[in-house]
Amino acid sequence: MKKSILFLIVLLFSLLLITGCNLSRSSAIMEHSDSKIETQNAFEIEALDQLIELSHNIVYGKVESIEDFDGTTKKINVLITKELKGKTESDYIDVYEYEDFLEVGKEYLLFLEYWEDELYPRPVYNVIRTHAFEVSNGKIVETKDSKKFIKGRSKNELEKFIASSPNVKVKSVPEKNIIEKTNSVEELINVSGHILHIIPREIIAENKYVKNVNVEILDEYKGEINKKFPLSLPSSIEVGKEYIIFLKGNEELDLATREGSVVSKEDSKLWDSVVSKLQVEVEKNN
Repeated sequence: MKKSILFLIVLLFSLLLITGCNLSRSSAIMEHSDSKIETQNAFEIEALDQLIELSHNIVYGKVESIEDFDGTTKKINVLITKELKGKTESDYIDVYEYEDFLEVGKEYLLFLEYWEDELYPRPVYNVIRTHAFEVSNGKIVETKDSKKFIKGRSKNELEKFIASSPNVKVKSVPEKNIIEKTNSVEELINVSGHILHIIPREIIAENKYVKNVNVEILDEYKGEINKKFPLSLPSSIEVGKEYIIFLKGNEELDLATREGSVVSKEDSKLWDSVVSKLQVEVEKNN
């Protein structure tokens, strides 16, 4: 996401041609979703067991609200009523989708893919191939799509089938070490692979949480970047202002932590403190 928070495929393709590199997974929900769609469309999903295997999470959920996310994507807030595969660890989840196939107030059986990123405040969920089966009066509403997979099973029979499927334990949540925040600047320095002093020069694309930007690197306190490429940074950053950013990764650079990895020069007290500690660290390593 991240991977998704969606922009047109043409825009992404154009950016890749211009920059000659891959955008970070966190630069837009679009990138992750497009990759997901390409992978899922590489083969037909013919059976319920396939859907179960592909899903990180299978839940019953009621749509509480739908809001525009970035002009092309909807952010759908879903109240979890029952979990059949995986643990969301929350009563509510955020589902992001291009298409309008979910309605406020309705309950669905959802087959979900999950991903998470430092730039998003909560995990991101997508419905696999728009497989969302409406539930009404305790029954799965029969449609062409649901009929293909449910095959006349009652709601209870369906739940038993999912619970007994060997694929209910397959495709656990992808591991990503999200650090919420560190207890000190020194700890933040230690968990970071790259620490840069930058000025954002151009916003390439943005959504509610992320700005994908071209930056001028003024200094490298830690790590070395040998090529120019867009960075995915919080939506609060502004062009022309100075920041110190703490990053991790090699081919893909992500924020080192969800909180505290971007320091603005406008916060002079914090800036001076961070720069002072970085200079000590640099001298120590020279």
